[in-house]
Order: sequence, then C-alpha cells, then structure tokens
Amino acid sequence: MRKIILYLQTSDDSQISWTILGETGAVQQTILNGDLKQFIGVAENKEIIVIVPAQDVLLTQIKMPKLNRHRLYEALPYALEDQVLSEISELHFAAGPYLADNMLPVAIVKNQTMDAWLNPLKEHDIHPTFMIPASLTLPVLENHWQIAIHGEIAIVRVDTYQGFACDKKNLAAYLTLKLAEQAQKPSGITINNYTQDAIALSIDDIKITEKTLPEKQFIEDIARETQSPNLNLLQDAYQARRKTSENKNIWLIAGYVFAAWIGVLFLSNIISYFILHHQESKADNQINQIYYRNFPNATSVVAPKDRMVQKLDALTTQGHKNRILLWLAYIGKSLPQAKSVHIQQLDYRNNLLIVSVTAASFDNLDIFSRALTQQGLTVKQQNVGAAGTQVKGDLLITEGGKS
Repeated sequence: MRKIILYLQTSDDSQISWTILGETGAVQQTILNGDLKQFIGVAENKEIIVIVPAQDVLLTQIKMPKLNRHRLYEALPYALEDQVLSEISELHFAAGPYLADNMLPVAIVKNQTMDAWLNPLKEHDIHPTFMIPASLTLPVLENHWQIAIHGEIAIVRVDTYQGFACDKKNLAAYLTLKLAEQAQKPSGITINNYTQDAIALSIDDIKITEKTLPEKQFIEDIARETQSPNLNLLQDAYQARRKTSENKNIWLIAGYVFAAWIGVLFLSNIISYFILHHQESKADNQINQIYYRNFPNATSVVAPKDRMVQKLDALTTQGHKNRILLWLAYIGKSLPQAKSVHIQQLDYRNNLLIVSVTAASFDNLDIFSRALTQQGLTVKQQNVGAAGTQVKGDLLITEGGKS
C-alpha cells in the first residue's frame, strides 16, 4: 500500500507539505507549502503518517514498572507530573516500548495541540495511522547527533527516543545545555541545513559536519525515515481510528460471510427438501399408474409391492407351463454369452422351434448353441454356411432328450 507523509510545519493547518511514497518506498511526489484541500484530493486509499512540529512535543524517559497499556495510561501522568508545567489533565502522554532497566520513552503534548492537528483531518474523514514528532524522523547513528535546519527551526535527534527542537538562532545555547546533561558526549554532529544560511556551529572536542541541501529534500528525507516509526502519538484517547475500523470491518465482513454461509446451508436444505418431495410425488404417481394398469378393477392402491410380487410369481408359474415362453426365456438368457449372434426369424410348430440366426463366425454360433444346451435344450445346427463376412444358419431347438 502506498504511503503519504504529511508534515505540519505549525500547530495549525496553514502550512503543510507532503510526500507520496510508492510500495517500495520510492518518492513519487513531493508538495511544499500546499493546502489541506489539495492534500485531501491525493490522500485517498493511502496510509497516512503525520509528522508534527518537534517544538510542540516534549520527549523524556522515566523508569516505570511494567504495566499493561490501560494501567500505564492511568499511571503516566502522575509519574511525570513533576516534569511538566501544565495541568496533567490538559496533556496527552504517549509511551514507546520498554527499554533496558524498565526505562520507558514518553512523548508529552497538549491535548489542545493534538486536537488542532487532528480535527481538520477528521472533518474530511482522514484518519492517520501514525503521528510522529519531527525530532524522531531524523537518522539514528550510535553516539552521533543529527540536526536538521528547516526554516527558522533547528530539529535535533539525540538517539532513538530522544530529541528536541529550538529556534536556529538559539541552537548553540540549547546544544551546550543538552550536552552538559549527557553522561557521554557524542563523537560527532551532522547538520543537514535545508536553508541558504550557514550555521557555522563550533563546539570544543566535537566534530561537526554541515551540509547545505535544497528545501524540497527535507520532507523527502524525513519521509524515508518514518517508514518504521519508533513512537506513535496516536495512543489512548487518540488511538488510530483507521486500524480499529479496519479490524471492525474484518469482523463485520466475517460476520456477513458466516451469515451468508448459514443462509446458503439453510436454503440448500429447503431446496433439497422440495426436490426430494417432488421426486417422491413423481415416484408415487408412477407406482399408481403401474398398479392400476395391472389391476384395472382396483379402487385404491393397497400394498402395491406385495400385490405386484404375487402377480409376477403367478406369471412366472404360467411361463413355466407355456413351453414357447420358457424357451424364449432360455434364448434371451443365452444371447449375452455370444454377443455377435443375432436372431433373424423364429418359427414354432409341432414342439419344434426353428431359430434363424446370423453370427460373426462359426465359433460364435457354437458358443450360442452350447449356452442353449446348458439350459437343458437339445440344439441342432442346419443349413449353416458363410454368407459374405457372416455365418448364417438355423438352429433346431427341442426339449432335452428330443430331436
């Protein structure tokens, strides 16, 4: 998913800049000093990360026992009460991950300022996933401080979770104070100056490197460093709504899918019932038709299976008494054993059945004759001869023991 990095240069939305990053992190577009309406037009379907002025965010660290997030949000204001001038009820506290020795990085910003940043975006249904102070968007190098000069502001990053900002004209004084607080001074300081006015900073025993860069590169440089934020101001009451909405949407979609599945299952059972009911009615009608055809004088269908079995048994008994029907049954039973034999004519007189047949070969005719003999009949071949590619002949059939 593409990202858009929005940089708020002041506490209101009067000056904003942004950079659009592709899925690989490459810069696709950069706008300096744009307006909110223009930003809204390009923010759709992108992950939004907001960088806020570093001078409005106090970064500090405090030793805290490990607590779950809910209890931590309750305890932080009172633990840091001595480090802030404003009433704790007017402040927002955002915590990073626990560090060694239970040290906890914390960002503090006024609720009023948070609202000034977020409300204009909310009015246009824009909900960022991350909000980061500009001091935490500069590169991190071990034992090396990073400074960015942008406009009249100097932004300083001390390490992963520490930084500050000040007017660039007071940078030397601020650095002197901050260095005095450090147990170990940095081995070097890099200044990326995105203005045309050189700082020419000098501090004893610390190597300072200053580079002059175009203003446009500032937003692109900090955008690249914000792809994996270390600390997010959108916590507790300001927790990113978009993530919550996405989770709700996932569960909502899952609920719809489950309900649809239940509906399809229920509907399929109803459809199956009607199909089976239709098939059952159709089968009953066919049974009734067969029943009345065999018992035309019946007024109702009574025990159709039993009555049909009785009638079939009676017909079978009659068939055994009727010689010609019985012989025909034997012939029908024997034909599958000689599939190439075809009956052309039947002639029955004086207890003798003459069957005229064709066959693919003499062997097929012999197979058919033997099959009839195995049924208890006497079979003689007569006038058998080749006719083209076939064999023709007559089979004289009598009861066993007769010619």
